[in-house]
Amino acid sequence: MAMCFPSTPKKLAMTVACFISGAALFGVGVHLSYINIAPQQARTKARNDFVKERLRKNCLLGQNLLYKYNNLLIGSKDFGGVK
Repeated sequence: MAMCFPSTPKKLAMTVACFISGAALFGVGVHLSYINIAPQQARTKARNDFVKERLRKNCLLGQNLLYKYNNLLIGSKDFGGVK
């Protein structure tokens, strides 16, 4: 790619500085996302366990709905999932 005008050393330094600061911000975002994965997974597991236990205890829903819920979690074809 050809440049339309010659660049000065000051402009080159500013470009490099902006690139490095952008890469640093991106790196901080990746780090924060990575350290927050475990709590999010724990909340999801707790929510799934709560729903399963609630369905087990509820006499009106019975075993049929619990079976359908378990199949939905593993991606049953009855619910549009891919097995």
